Amino acid sequence: MKNILWTFMLLITLTSCKKEVKDSADTIYYGGDIITMEGNQPQYVEAVGVKNGKIIFAGSIAEAENFQGGETEMKDIKGKTMLPGFIDAHGHVWNAGFQAVAANLLPAPDGTGNDIASIISLLNKWKASNKNAIGKYGWIVGLDMMMHN
Repeated sequence: MKNILWTFMLLITLTSCKKEVKDSADTIYYGGDIITMEGNQPQYVEAVGVKNGKIIFAGSIAEAENFQGGETEMKDIKGKTMLPGFIDAHGHVWNAGFQAVAANLLPAPDGTGNDIASIISLLNKWKASNKNAIGKYGWIVGLDMMMHN
């Protein structure tokens, strides 16, 4: 009876101890659309583990348990979408949007606006396929150079 009591107490002690995992994550995110952006099509996972600011795991919630230690913070993102962080030291995001709605008048290799005749042709093609934009704004917009500071 004494051995059974000690075994029972040991079992309770072991199950109440915090799990220590060698490669435990600082934070595990779950509970939303987590998109890895790997490959040609978006890849969805159920959980992401982060340690020291770096992703150490992306996969199922069941697999995430292998990275859950006693100090791991479990963060439910409550149905929100999580994407990888993008860091750009020098970017012109507004320019990318502007280029998307403007006629591409760039010369080779980025476009075909190599001379005045080609630029006029490109503007006429853009005008023909963007009547709604012209009607709304009254402008024909073209971009003929890459903008850098």
